[in-house]
Amino acid sequence: MATVPKSPQEKCHVCAKTVYAQERLKTDKDLFHKTCFKCAHCKKTLGLGNYASLKGDYYCKPHFKQLFKLKGNYDEGFGGEQHKKKWQTGERGAAGEAEANDGQDVPVTEDPNRVSLSGLTIEDVEEAQKVFLQYDADHSGRIDTKELAKFLKEVCTRNNKPVPSDAEVEEYFKKVDKDNSGGIDETEFLVVYSDYLLK
Repeated sequence: MATVPKSPQEKCHVCAKTVYAQERLKTDKDLFHKTCFKCAHCKKTLGLGNYASLKGDYYCKPHFKQLFKLKGNYDEGFGGEQHKKKWQTGERGAAGEAEANDGQDVPVTEDPNRVSLSGLTIEDVEEAQKVFLQYDADHSGRIDTKELAKFLKEVCTRNNKPVPSDAEVEEYFKKVDKDNSGGIDETEFLVVYSDYLLK
């Protein structure tokens, strides 16, 4: 008697329990029970048309906008440290620099490669997230150099601009990957979106 192989059971992103077809809700990257898909801030149940996501967390659109407006950036507004602190003093942060210099004040200079995102609207950010998911082919939550090269080639070709060479893509990738993680995350991708789709 032949046995039918079991298919792997799909698990909910929140509760890690099996998700059956009648209670299944799938976003671009994650699978949920309908009752588990909730705003990380207010815990309101979400639907596929009324959420926004950032770094693996899901929010209702009103709270996503509110948290962004609260601090004016996606790091502090969502409980993280501002990227500009890392850009200004390196990964060690201001406290580590002060200790390394015997407590003397260290002048902080702006990174000349830093691109201002102050002109982005919430609609721009939402559109950037859609584009990010489209080009994050391996669903790793990061854009690698190959995925970035594909994005740049398609955008430049569509806009009749010169397509960057492999070396130029690599150089731009290093510039945008501020945390040197080897991948461009959703927040860093806002720089790419601003540079190539809004100018």
